[in-house]
Amino acid sequence: MTVVGPDRRTVELATDASLSRALGDGDRAAFACVGGQFGGLTRDLDTPVSAPALTGAGLGTNGSVEAYEDGPGGACPVVVAGRRVRVAREENCGRCVPCRTGSVRAHELLRRVYAGEFPDDRLRELARTMARTSLCGFGVDAARPLATALDDFEADLRAHADGRCPAGVCEL
Repeated sequence: MTVVGPDRRTVELATDASLSRALGDGDRAAFACVGGQFGGLTRDLDTPVSAPALTGAGLGTNGSVEAYEDGPGGACPVVVAGRRVRVAREENCGRCVPCRTGSVRAHELLRRVYAGEFPDDRLRELARTMARTSLCGFGVDAARPLATALDDFEADLRAHADGRCPAGVCEL
């Protein structure tokens, strides 16, 4: 597994080893993005690194993990998910409606969170539609950061809609 970040490194692990083991004992991660650019976001760093366990947890299996800390100098899961959705909006090929239109709409709906609105049902349905009906792996994978952010970080999204960032990163 490749650990992404300032100290980029590749670690070899048994398939029953956890994500926290991949990150190492010295890392104080509050959450991680697992599986590349369109990996899933999770707080559960005890998830085994085997493909079946990562898939079962809704995370990516592309062999990378990027850790994030909360607080000053750290990251906000809402921002991390939003940046990944923005990449999907900007980089999709435009051939299928679920990915082309879905990624644009997902980005718009996430921006509304900062304006005080949290359309959680619409975001969930959009992520589900993109994942199930996109014609290629790009659209399927592009839905993952949004879907996992809604599952694991719903409280953070609601807090942003209420005008505060639990991670203390966003200026609202």
